[in-house]
Amino acid sequence: MTTSHKTARAAFARPANTTAYVSGDLVANHATTGSVVPVALRVARNVGGAGKITKVGLAKSGIDPTNAQFRVHFFRDKPAVANGDNGVFSAAGVAAIHLGSVDITLATVHSDGVSAVADAALPFDCKDGSVEIFALVEARAAYTPASGETFTVSAAVDRD
Repeated sequence: MTTSHKTARAAFARPANTTAYVSGDLVANHATTGSVVPVALRVARNVGGAGKITKVGLAKSGIDPTNAQFRVHFFRDKPAVANGDNGVFSAAGVAAIHLGSVDITLATVHSDGVSAVADAALPFDCKDGSVEIFALVEARAAYTPASGETFTVSAAVDRD
């Protein structure tokens, strides 16, 4: 079988506030638990496909890199989060669907945001009937966001 390379990207806007995070807080699109939408990344070439995440990118629209340390968690299926944005990172029933995580410190400052890329070696397999995996972002430092900041998650993959 031939392997192909792809980079999948998806973005979300966090709530319009500047409430500081502490290490271990969820960075998400909504403050209400039931309204949080995990980042969906179309990584597989075929339904139920598999491969390996080789690099993880994270970018944010705010230009301050102070304490911009995060952990990106990847899941085979959409995780059910226990809290909204800025609550403790917690998801129920994820042991069987957690693919792994990658720590990343955003340090490259651009005129329109801050970004970084980290090496990874995370095998994935998509749920039957799907070509997607899902991601959630966890703060790993006392981070103060820009109001309504947009985060973009990317995954470079080698896929079957």
